[in-house]
Amino acid sequence: MGKKTGNVSHIRYIMNNDPIKGILTVHDMRDIEFIDERGNWWETESPVKEEIHYIPKSEEYFDTLKELKQKYNV
Repeated sequence: MGKKTGNVSHIRYIMNNDPIKGILTVHDMRDIEFIDERGNWWETESPVKEEIHYIPKSEEYFDTLKELKQKYNV
């Protein structure tokens, strides 16, 4: 396994939602560069950027969804 070089390339934000469970999650999809004795390579990861809990099937869901779409341009 190689070491992270510190180089990160942001790809885009991805939003997952589950209206039944009441969770909106935004993931930061990005590439991370690694290096070892054979050279360097990039791997994609999608850590959670923000997670919001709300009352399922409520008006709050639609307001929060709209707010996150504007904030992260998804």
